[in-house]
Amino acid sequence: PGSFKIRGIGAACEEHLRAGARRLVSSSGGNAGLAVAYAGRKLSLPVTVVVPRSTSARARQLLRVEGAEVIVDGPSWQEANVLALSLLAAGDAFIHPFDDPLLWRGHATLIDGIARCGPLPDAVVVAVGGGGLLAGVIEGLRRNRLGDIPVIARRDRRRRVAPSLAARGANRRARGDHQYRHLARIRACSRRLRRSGGEARQDAGATDDR
Repeated sequence: PGSFKIRGIGAACEEHLRAGARRLVSSSGGNAGLAVAYAGRKLSLPVTVVVPRSTSARARQLLRVEGAEVIVDGPSWQEANVLALSLLAAGDAFIHPFDDPLLWRGHATLIDGIARCGPLPDAVVVAVGGGGLLAGVIEGLRRNRLGDIPVIARRDRRRRVAPSLAARGANRRARGDHQYRHLARIRACSRRLRRSGGEARQDAGATDDR
């Protein structure tokens, strides 16, 4: 459900349930909402997902199959997100599709598994929509003391990166953090990808952060 998103979103939903949430509310273009709907069903919590009109009929149907209430509003995710926030009432928890440290901690378990099982990568290539997965990868590298492994981030310029992640990125550049100190290794990995026919690209159907 929702590609990698169930890791982070599932962890956030569990945390909100422990804190007493009685309903989950989210905004999404598809995949993130599907992860919320799946987690809500597994946790026996009602779920409301607000999607923009651009969300496909199939995505809306998949949300309903998981038991979510689906509200369609606005031409884009930004308008849907505003409505979702306005729906919050006592006992509700808002699940942001990408800009939430709870999600990042869940996404970081991807790196936990790599660190535990090996082998360690020369670099990590990440497709970036809103930036939730990227933040989780960086957190996972840090907490596993793998900060010397560079991160290659391929951004979809049509999408808005999470403000909190953008601010953290600016701070990293100012401090000269690990992914900016290993440009030579990044270039070498990029060359190997090109030679092998691989490409760090975003699959909108599988890695959309919304």
